[in-house]
Amino acid sequence: MAEFSYIDHLECTICGNEFPYDGLATVSDCCGKVLFVRYDLARLRREVNRGVFDGRPANMWRYNELLPVSDPESVITLGEGGTPLLDATTLAREVGIRRLLVKEEGLNPTGTFKARGIAAAVSKAGELPGSPCRRRATRPARRRRMAPGREPQSRCSCLRTRRMPTRRNP
Repeated sequence: MAEFSYIDHLECTICGNEFPYDGLATVSDCCGKVLFVRYDLARLRREVNRGVFDGRPANMWRYNELLPVSDPESVITLGEGGTPLLDATTLAREVGIRRLLVKEEGLNPTGTFKARGIAAAVSKAGELPGSPCRRRATRPARRRRMAPGREPQSRCSCLRTRRMPTRRNP
């Protein structure tokens, strides 16, 4: 059966030590360096047909199997991702290459490439015990409508500008 995420472990970028992915981790305990998220790609290849991605919404969660969030109910999104690749023909010619594609990240709801990382981080934080972003497990329909900070038990606050859209989970 396919999983929502095929995350396997975290790995120190310096020494390769492995760490569990189900707790709060910002840097490795061994070297104090960034952690890579590692996925069980062999299992993903066996269990998931590539065609499954085509029928999903055009946002970053289309590829949830390759994102660190294990529970689909934890996903917090404004519709990040799905931004187009643009042909930069003039620039390609100037630098002497046949083709150059540029990702148009300004079309993300927040207008920045940082939107994907923040959406994944906040969604993952919602799964972690003791996290200020963790939401209380109640009726699934209610949870889908809730953003972090909306429930009285949550200490997390979400701030937005007046112009930022307020879409919920796909």
